[in-house]
Amino acid sequence: MSRQHLFGIIKQVVDKYFDFMEEIRGNQYIAEEVPDAMADHRHLPDDEEITYWKPLPSTVTDTQLYLLEEFLGSQLPPSYKAFLQYLHFIELPLGLPRISFFKSIPDDWLDSMKEWIIGYPAELMDHGYLPIADYSDYGVVCFDSHGTTQPDVDYPLVWLDHEDNYTKPRPLAANFVELFEKLDVQLDKWIVRKRAERDN
Repeated sequence: MSRQHLFGIIKQVVDKYFDFMEEIRGNQYIAEEVPDAMADHRHLPDDEEITYWKPLPSTVTDTQLYLLEEFLGSQLPPSYKAFLQYLHFIELPLGLPRISFFKSIPDDWLDSMKEWIIGYPAELMDHGYLPIADYSDYGVVCFDSHGTTQPDVDYPLVWLDHEDNYTKPRPLAANFVELFEKLDVQLDKWIVRKRAERDN
């Protein structure tokens, strides 16, 4: 199956999320942490310590992806690599509980990704769990690479809770594409709810 086909639903969900955030002018973050290239000066925030930001086309290279895989000690699924090479963003929270994908910024993308990953116990990677997102504020979403040695194979996704020291993986989706199929349904419901709240 081609990377383009795999990426269809992922691009659809990411575009839908950022289109709606533009609609409600919701992409705001701490001003000093927003790279100049990502600052969106079309909108003026109420607080000078906050600024609007915009996603940018990803500049992540195949070499950088290879280096990330080397750091993780495992190959990454083609669908996830396509996701990483689509857009840079500061925040991308989807679903409920929130799956917040690690920040992706242009200038120091690889170092930034490594910092997010090493914020979790090293034992995760030692046991084949590859962190890719925060799970609300109490856990982490990981690819479960156990027993998969074939190239270009998508891994199942699990989440692990800090309350039990990340020792009890709970299933999320069979693969990255299925995760986005589930997130698409939740995103549609969230958008309907937010529009209703705005219009009432």
